[in-house]
Amino acid sequence: MKRALAFSLLLAAPSVAVLPASAQAPAASGFQYLDDEVEDPGFDVTAKVTKFGSELALNQAANGDGYVLRLSNGKADLLKTAKGKTITLASAPIPKVALPAPLVAQRRGPRWRFTIAGQTMLEAEDDTWTEGKIGTRNGITEARLQPVEPIAFDDDFMRVASDVAIRDALQNPRNGVKIRDAALTETIWTGLSGSWKTTGLTENAEAQVAQSANPFAFRPMAKGDNLSIAGRPFWSDYETSVSVQPQGAREIGLLCNVQDAKNYLGLFWSDSAAPELRAVVDGKVRVLARAAGMGGYEKDEWTKFKVVAASGTLRAFIDDAEVARAHTGLFGRGQIGLLAKMDTAGDDQKGVGAVFDDVSVRSLNDFFDPFQTPVAGRWTTVNGNFAFGNGVAKPANNTSASAVMGEANWADYVAAAQLSIPAGGAAGLILNHKGGDGSYMLRVGGSKSTVARGQAQLVQNVKGKIQVLTFVPIGAKFDGSNHVWTLSDERGYLSAKCDGELVVDAFNADRKDGRAGIWVQNGALARSFSVEWPQTRPTWAKVPALYEVEQQAETMGGWSTSRGFWIAQKQDGVSTLEHKGRFWGDETLRFPLPDLAGGKTATVSLGKVSVSLDATGAKVSGGTKPAAGKADLKTGAKVEIAQRGNFIIVRADDALVVAARV
Repeated sequence: MKRALAFSLLLAAPSVAVLPASAQAPAASGFQYLDDEVEDPGFDVTAKVTKFGSELALNQAANGDGYVLRLSNGKADLLKTAKGKTITLASAPIPKVALPAPLVAQRRGPRWRFTIAGQTMLEAEDDTWTEGKIGTRNGITEARLQPVEPIAFDDDFMRVASDVAIRDALQNPRNGVKIRDAALTETIWTGLSGSWKTTGLTENAEAQVAQSANPFAFRPMAKGDNLSIAGRPFWSDYETSVSVQPQGAREIGLLCNVQDAKNYLGLFWSDSAAPELRAVVDGKVRVLARAAGMGGYEKDEWTKFKVVAASGTLRAFIDDAEVARAHTGLFGRGQIGLLAKMDTAGDDQKGVGAVFDDVSVRSLNDFFDPFQTPVAGRWTTVNGNFAFGNGVAKPANNTSASAVMGEANWADYVAAAQLSIPAGGAAGLILNHKGGDGSYMLRVGGSKSTVARGQAQLVQNVKGKIQVLTFVPIGAKFDGSNHVWTLSDERGYLSAKCDGELVVDAFNADRKDGRAGIWVQNGALARSFSVEWPQTRPTWAKVPALYEVEQQAETMGGWSTSRGFWIAQKQDGVSTLEHKGRFWGDETLRFPLPDLAGGKTATVSLGKVSVSLDATGAKVSGGTKPAAGKADLKTGAKVEIAQRGNFIIVRADDALVVAARV
């Protein structure tokens, strides 16, 4: 469906510091403590285990409060001491490893993860203590503390300084540095096998650097395996992506959690087989998951690879479409890598091998729980009793139960789970839960359920009292089937989807943040729970000022730039901008509010729906059950008009003006 956007106005790189091994001083407790203390709940501690019967103190206070990881023969225990009383938070068997073995203790907020020799041995969640000392005793040595910060890494392989690129070209355009002649020294990537070259793209080799947009890329050059890595060994819980053009390489790959040349995870795609998620351990390949219904890559076609590695879950994307998912306890952190396996040596003049470009890495707060093994402290029961394990979450007594996890300040996120709902059962998801206060809930009932019978409901739980915000009838459509349901909140816009299709939505801004969870009853089951934060929406249809379009629409500056997408008209004192493009799905339009004094109005059209603004507020044509806000419409206010599902939402300076169902 085409939507024309019209604006009518009646006017007449963070840095991460690596700390060296700190000097250790003896303590009365027998622990040897690092000089540097933990001041933030995000850190890694790396060490070496030389014998069992050893202990690692974490976030320890002077009075002995804090955590201790105890490694006995075959068993790992995480202990917590508070006011002199010690309890066991979690226990797990230690994988069979040869000593000495590397040990990593990771903390991200309340989440703890301990790995030994690259294998996850213990996970738990607790945030009682956030500061304190790090100490070791009885066989843990070489301890190092590594603070962590959000990852922001981008590489377009542009290795020529701008002054070098344009210096000679300024005097004579023909004298500029050509791409093929640029002297490039690679300093960001480290080759572990084969050889690599930062080079100009073949089709632009004769062009000048100063006259080209990002003309460089990264090319494997050796016959056989080519592997190059970048980043930091302590990177964890991130997504990484790359644009790649396969030019005959037998196989290409994007790697994450790289330990060394023989240990890593990644997405691989060959010229003859479907994409795969793999783990390589000591040089041996394990296939974790394979994309269904796909074959080999298309030669010479640019493709975007993306890998998400968070909470022990790997997800593979091809051109932003998820193609495979797997869960693994391997490694838990590491660098990123690029891989190409080639039967002939690379040639940048003939375009042989593969070309990689535009690498990006970003931290993720996303959370995944496949319910394979219960994690101590993760889930808090709200009512009933849950049984977690073997890939399923279900009521222990098969009647009704709900549980939540996460942090109280979580906001604007998406909760998801695969729900299996029998005809007599019901299940759903929980958002923005605050203990004793309430939450939002999605309730999906089977055709014979005693709750939400034959309906998909969005409800608000207010201190135990259920308020149905809206519902849609579903009858027996989902009886006895398994589907992935999502429930999201975007600044008050609540939407529930089934397998990616919108089912029901509502607007309610009473609850800003809170924990996420699941609710099931009468034989219903939940699998593969996740919490994700949507990526920022791109801005691409920029609206120029009216006078700019009126003055330049008929000039080269008009039709050859973004202004050329807008048609400017002025008739009877009304100035109008109409975009030529076609828009589908959710849209957002932002602009500074003009002076609307003296009875002036501004109107924005989104297809058949229009929003009129004046000095007193906003009205949505055809809108029903509007939710009014308290925002002031002052000249210059940053107005945002968003279409989300069945709603039009208007804000000014981030405050709600009106939200209406259309």
